[in-house]
Amino acid sequence: MQLLILVLLPHAIVTADSANVSSTGQAPLKKPSHSVGLIEGQKFEANCSLSGITAPPEGLLIAWNWKVGNEYPVRLANHFSDNTQETVTYSASQFRGRLWVHIENSSSCVLTINPVSISDSGEYQCLINGNQELLLDVHVDRPFRNIEISYEPKNVTEGEEVTVTCTADGGFPQPDVQWVSEGQKVTREAKTTVNRSRDGSFNVRSVLRKDAKVGVRYSCSIWDRFTEKLLLEFVEPIPGPKVKTPLKEVTGILGKNVVLKCRLSLPHNNSDIMKELSIIWLVHDTTGTEKIIHEVIQGDKTLSSAKYFQRTKNFWNTFVSQGIADLEIQAVTIEDMGNYICRIKKGTELIGENFVELKVTSPYSKPVITYVRRDIHQHQVLHLLCLTQGGFPIGDIQWLGPGQKDLTDQSESHIKETSDGMYKMMSDLKIVVEVDDTYTCVVSNPWLENKETEVIAFVNKNM
Repeated sequence: MQLLILVLLPHAIVTADSANVSSTGQAPLKKPSHSVGLIEGQKFEANCSLSGITAPPEGLLIAWNWKVGNEYPVRLANHFSDNTQETVTYSASQFRGRLWVHIENSSSCVLTINPVSISDSGEYQCLINGNQELLLDVHVDRPFRNIEISYEPKNVTEGEEVTVTCTADGGFPQPDVQWVSEGQKVTREAKTTVNRSRDGSFNVRSVLRKDAKVGVRYSCSIWDRFTEKLLLEFVEPIPGPKVKTPLKEVTGILGKNVVLKCRLSLPHNNSDIMKELSIIWLVHDTTGTEKIIHEVIQGDKTLSSAKYFQRTKNFWNTFVSQGIADLEIQAVTIEDMGNYICRIKKGTELIGENFVELKVTSPYSKPVITYVRRDIHQHQVLHLLCLTQGGFPIGDIQWLGPGQKDLTDQSESHIKETSDGMYKMMSDLKIVVEVDDTYTCVVSNPWLENKETEVIAFVNKNM
């Protein structure tokens, strides 16, 4: 009887070259050649190479074993073949319906388990006529369903002891739990307990006790070293001040005013504290150097760089009452583009900072379509020219023909930078005139949503 098994769903596949066959017929002692990490439910394949193996007259026996810890190996399957037959027998009830063995292209014997479960972890051994050819250390993991972190008491004050608890359930294997506070590992200060459920998964509970500080986060992470999966959560029992820029990218119109938004949030809105702060706006120049463009120290504005002189505005009263540290730049120029920093300080102490990118654009003029011939006749070849100018950055011209068909690929465009740094664009489209045909030139600016269009139609008049 000949048995043929086809498996067509590849996933985790491990291969290893065949070792030399021992002349004594005994399996030499080897360490696992690979360590494999899998997620429960995935498909696993192991390839035992037949390269260099010559089948003896009595036939070729390929055996797959499975071993957990110091337990005795369990025979999973035997694959036997000679000149007359090929048979596969399976003997491990735990893998029934999930395990197959087949020969692939006469070059390897493939063991397939689909799907894998956490109880399948262990060492997998391939023996060819008694000689070990492959040994794999397989770890099947079950991801933890979630990670939760909490603290008590809820109304903790600075200097008071706070108890931070981190829990995670239903995972396998037992994970590494780590704690970080103020940039330092504090795992050794935590007490971690692990319980095992009936299904073999683990439940983790870790408790850290510290003296609470303003603005200090306590981070708990669970790390699976085999699949390199990380779960991370943190709490900040006494929130510290936060500097935020609601919009990370702002586009201003050339010559118009633009507002760069910045917000400061304090745990307790105290106007007396706000009055002690300073607002500093900086910009990164082309060399990456920070340059102060606007500074308000406890309500008093200081001189900024000449480039922004009398072009920046900040509203101190609004900052004191609402924490709004917005900066208005008047009559923006192309040279104003860059990365801006909103920095809040108390004396020399940095409270916080955040970033916003400013782009400056100039809309293109409404396009104009022209042609050189005065008398136009049906079926006549004609060049349509679309012209637009005064835009920044480089835009795009698109042609739409009859039925809104895109004809852009049939056109030829030219772009020229003018003396003021703006761009002038022209596109030439060659057409054959037909009555009632309509052509549209569409001009777009990549930094603006609105598009400018111009339409030309050929009607049955004097044609």
